[in-house]
Amino acid sequence: MNRLDTILTDERRPALAPAHKTAAVTRVRYLERQLFDDDGRRRRNIKEPLVDELVGQINELRQSLGWLEIDLHGQWRWPN
Repeated sequence: MNRLDTILTDERRPALAPAHKTAAVTRVRYLERQLFDDDGRRRRNIKEPLVDELVGQINELRQSLGWLEIDLHGQWRWPN
């Protein structure tokens, strides 16, 4: 781990190994493309139970990466 990684790592959350970080980023991007269209709007063909599940998965991965969470409008928010 280099100095920048040490500075950016939240002490409450262990740093992800590079391979796990790459997998998490890839999964976030995949899930976000499933949920939102190219304009950032929620896709109409996705039903409410799946929307909640996707947002939960996305935010869990984003939290592990130290990123901001998203809401159903595609807006960024600080994790709770």
